[in-house]
Amino acid sequence: FSPMPSFIAQFNMALYDWLILGAGGMMIGLSKTGFSGAHIVVLPFLTTIFGGKTAAGIMLPLLMTGDAMGVIYYNRHTDWRRLARILPWAVAGIVLGIVIGRYVSDIWFKRLIGIFVLTGVAFTAFRDYGGRSLPVPEKWWFRGFIGLAGGFISMIGNAGGTFMAVYFLAAGLSKNAFIGTNLWFIFILNLLKLPLQLIFWDSITAYTIRLDLVLIPSVLLGFYLGVSVMKRIPARAFRIVIMVLTAAASLRLLV
Repeated sequence: FSPMPSFIAQFNMALYDWLILGAGGMMIGLSKTGFSGAHIVVLPFLTTIFGGKTAAGIMLPLLMTGDAMGVIYYNRHTDWRRLARILPWAVAGIVLGIVIGRYVSDIWFKRLIGIFVLTGVAFTAFRDYGGRSLPVPEKWWFRGFIGLAGGFISMIGNAGGTFMAVYFLAAGLSKNAFIGTNLWFIFILNLLKLPLQLIFWDSITAYTIRLDLVLIPSVLLGFYLGVSVMKRIPARAFRIVIMVLTAAASLRLLV
């Protein structure tokens, strides 16, 4: 007999749960092809099945799997200059998230993330369609604020990519440059978060790693489908799709 059925049976989950997990893995893969924010809908479902800490431990390796595929595929399009100027601030934001995370409830964290991102979406929409051009400030203090917020949100809610998507879109990056730059930003931050979650949150265990091994194929499938769709989307339509997905994901965090 094949060892796979017994390997899956150890998790003792219903078919309904597996369907949700498989769809969630595909959404994570899809989010790494430019549909930023698509993965945020996964976290509430994982939390319902496993609880908050375990859900975070399951999700991070899946996100990193999608990150790795994304940076390989879109690497040549990355705006390294912009990335290098914002990453140090993002690392500081991760540290801030670890410290503040001990004192603020999960509910308020989610609400703050939603407010941050929705504000950015409103700014970008007004800039694109409000009949006037609003340039993105290139001052060090603005990059510092964006980087701190991106790192903080990434550490707390795995939503840093959604927040940074608004900044990179507003900065006027092309479709592929936006995808490549945002992917590298999140990939680097997730690499830094992995040991921190192991040390401070103890959310990654042998159980979560075994479950991730089962779910990785669904992430790969979602990535493949996302790349195929992305090639057929015009730049203007792409911006609209990103803003709608980002706004929807942010609203989900507020309820």
